[in-house]
Amino acid sequence: MSITLPRNIARGTDDFNRFESQLARERSRRQARPMPVAEKKLLQVLVVDDKRDTTDVLARLVSRWGHEAHKAYDGVTALSAAAHQAPDVVLLDIAMPHMDGFQVAEHLRGDARLQDCFLIAMTGCAEMANRLRCREAGIDLFLIKPVESSVLETLLNLECTRLGRSRRERGSVTPKISAVEQWAADPWDVVPDCNPKTTVVL
Repeated sequence: MSITLPRNIARGTDDFNRFESQLARERSRRQARPMPVAEKKLLQVLVVDDKRDTTDVLARLVSRWGHEAHKAYDGVTALSAAAHQAPDVVLLDIAMPHMDGFQVAEHLRGDARLQDCFLIAMTGCAEMANRLRCREAGIDLFLIKPVESSVLETLLNLECTRLGRSRRERGSVTPKISAVEQWAADPWDVVPDCNPKTTVVL
């Protein structure tokens, strides 16, 4: 699945500044209304990017959204972390040295314990060849940078729903639904701040 997001010039195009600004807004919101302890650690999320600032800030955002965030700054470390943590979701940068995101995804899919992990690729390269390579590598979702943090937050919330996890009831028995079915129903209803003219490829 791939989704192309519009570039919002007014908000800036640097990933670090974008996520840092969102983190500041999240911090203000949490101070006003802190999240109960029972709502935390819904998903195990692994953030993989060779840009350390971007990785660190995004991991902090993921934590503030109520999930357990883990970090890796290269492909080899990502595979080691995934083997130990068995993440539910991997936010994976594609353009990394030595071992790129495609190779990381292929190794993850080769691990029986991680075959159901939700792999989200984030890249600035929108060429069709990269989209096809993502599909071949077993990546579930292809996002074009810059990615709005609100979109990532919504995707993680959708994955919680798909896995039958709830912020209010950790032991709930909410039936699992297919991520593809959720998006096919009305993708623009569940992903905020997106251009409805943008094409979603499943």
